This record gives sequence, C-alpha cells and structure tokens, in this order.
Amino acid sequence: MIGRAFVLVVTAGLLLGPDVTAAQSRFSVHGGALVPLGDFGDWVEPSPRFGIRSELQSMNVLGQRKLLSFHVEASYAALSHEAAVESALLAQGSDEDPSLLEVGLGVRAYSRVAPFFVTGGAGYARYRPGGDLDTEHGLDLNAGLGFLVPLGLFLVEVEARLHNVIFEDDDLRYLTAGAALGLPI
Repeated sequence: MIGRAFVLVVTAGLLLGPDVTAAQSRFSVHGGALVPLGDFGDWVEPSPRFGIRSELQSMNVLGQRKLLSFHVEASYAALSHEAAVESALLAQGSDEDPSLLEVGLGVRAYSRVAPFFVTGGAGYARYRPGGDLDTEHGLDLNAGLGFLVPLGLFLVEVEARLHNVIFEDDDLRYLTAGAALGLPI
C-alpha cells in the first residue's frame, strides 16, 4: 500500500512536472517547530525541526514564473519525550531520545495576486521512538499554507503544514510551522 502510493506520486510528478529547459530553481534551508497531535502528543513534546529543500518552477514564454512548482525536501526533528515518559524510560535504563526523518516530493500552487501558496506532498518517514522500541518506516502525507517574501537576493518563506504519517500498525499526526531562507539559482 505505502509503496504503491509513493510510486504513484513519483510517476505523477514526472509526467506532470515542469519543463526543466526553462525553469527557475531555488535552494532553501528551513527551520521551525514540530507540534505532535493526538496520541503522539501524549508522549512527545513540541520539538525543533530543520531541513533543506530544492524547488523547480517553470517559466512561461515571457520569462515569468508559472504558478505551479515542484520540490524535493528532507527534514529532521530531534524529538523530546514528555517528562513522565522520560522518567519511565530512565528508570528502565534507556536515555535515547526519539527522532523523525522525512524525505519527500511535493507541489506548490502560488497565488497570482498575493504572495501566498498552497503546498502538498508525500514521501518516506522514519520514526525512531527511543528506548527499546523498533524503528518504524511509513508514508508521510502532508498539506499546508504559506507565503513568500522577496528580500534582496533571498526569498523568505513562512509555512505551516499538517502531516499524517501512515505506518503499518498506527499513524502519527503532527503540525509543522517554520520559516525558510531560499536562494534562487
């Protein structure tokens, strides 16, 4: 199921992707917060998250950026356990903190009249819960909103996304919010 969904997203991206012969690319570094929701929030505290993104946006015949872009990104969050969970793990002799790694593909649709965009994506997620628990691998589906502000040579992005990571036995839900500094190349 997870493998088929990922193959479908990659195939759609390649078939519907931008014409790379006339495109603007952008490299961004982002950072912010991961806020766990639902059951995930019962054992993990809000934690820092950072990563990199490469975006490709086609140009029209007039040299203007089109409203649709595609991106590849990787993000990492060093998570912190809630105090009660941390105490229980320390009592068992484990002090390993959880972590979450995400690698994915996405699409953005920019507004023609304002600096806002809508974004969505899918990719691979690896969750290490810490302690003696096994690492889980799953499919990360996400959607969000943001805005982009030109700042000299750079572009500043602010974005919030809702994530749902599908594992074999369970799901993780969390919100990410942060800012990015992008450099058109």
